[in-house]
Amino acid sequence: MSDTTLDAFPERSVAMVRAFSPVLERALLISGAIAAVIAILGMPLVADRVPDAVGPPLVGLIGAVVGVILGYLSVPARLRRAFEAYSWLGRTEMDRFQERTGGPVPTKPTDIELWLASTPATSATRMGRIEVLAFVGRYDDARAELDAVRAASNEELLIVGVTAHRQARAGSPA
Repeated sequence: MSDTTLDAFPERSVAMVRAFSPVLERALLISGAIAAVIAILGMPLVADRVPDAVGPPLVGLIGAVVGVILGYLSVPARLRRAFEAYSWLGRTEMDRFQERTGGPVPTKPTDIELWLASTPATSATRMGRIEVLAFVGRYDDARAELDAVRAASNEELLIVGVTAHRQARAGSPA
C-alpha cells in the first residue's frame, strides 16, 4: 500500500505497515542496487569466458541471488523475525477471511466501501464485515453487527471477544 492509501485508514489499523515499510524499502533498494552492479560489472568479466546464450542469464541469476541474500541480511534479525510472524499471521487471517466470505480481503478504500455495500450481513459474511468495519474505523457499525452475532462455534465466540476487546482498547464504545 502506498502512503496515500494508508492515509485513508485510522492510524491504529496501519501502524504495523508504517513501522515495517522503511526497513523493507531499504532492503528492496539494496537488493536491486546490488543486482544491477553485479550485472553491469559481471557482463564484461564473463563475456569472453562463456557462450553468449549463457552469460547474461548467468550474471542475472548471480546478481539476483546475491542481491536477495544481502537485502535479506540488511534487515535486522529481530525485525525480520517480527515481520515474518506478522506476515504469517496476516496470510492466515486473509485465508480465513476468504474461506469464510468466499472472496478476497478488500484492501483499497474504494474496494472496501464497495464490498461493504454489496455484501449483506449473513452468517457467512458477518464476521468479515465486522473486521472490515473495525479496520476502517466504523466502530458503531461494527458494534451493531457484532451485537447481532449469534455465535455458532467457539471460533466465532473468540473472534467476537477479540473484536470487542480491540474496540474497547481503541476507545470506541463497547
